[in-house]
Amino acid sequence: MPARLWERSTRPCLPAALPVEMRNAVRACAERHRLGDVERASLACCLTTSKRLQRGLLDRLLGRSATQQMGALVTPSVLVWSISDGGETFAVAARLAEVEVTDHAQSDRAALVEDAGLVVFGFRIGASERATMFLGLGPGEAADAFRAAVRGAAAASPR
Repeated sequence: MPARLWERSTRPCLPAALPVEMRNAVRACAERHRLGDVERASLACCLTTSKRLQRGLLDRLLGRSATQQMGALVTPSVLVWSISDGGETFAVAARLAEVEVTDHAQSDRAALVEDAGLVVFGFRIGASERATMFLGLGPGEAADAFRAAVRGAAAASPR
């Protein structure tokens, strides 16, 4: 049976309702990469709170928080997400035309880790190499709606 490492809850929100540090990180990311007003162009936005179920020695030594928040929004062409662990807050973005989006349940990782969310494979904007990124989402309607919005925007995005 796969290990369960996180307990997650996701709720829908407007971009303006994201915590201020996340909004600032999203705006800085959008400005740095010339993405325009991603908040206004947003098709869907959510906030996920993740609680680590087990904290190992390395987590404690590195001062990793037991709780993490992720705010994410999707536009017709870009997925932007911001992560805050109580310390540093940062945001990254990916053009939907340059990534593959898979539900965690259909990924190879599902056999190893019990979780819910999206696996995004491709180029982050500004990155020189493709990478696999994971956006953890909780169970429920809000997470399902966000997943559907991302998959729909990715499918409609010109390749």
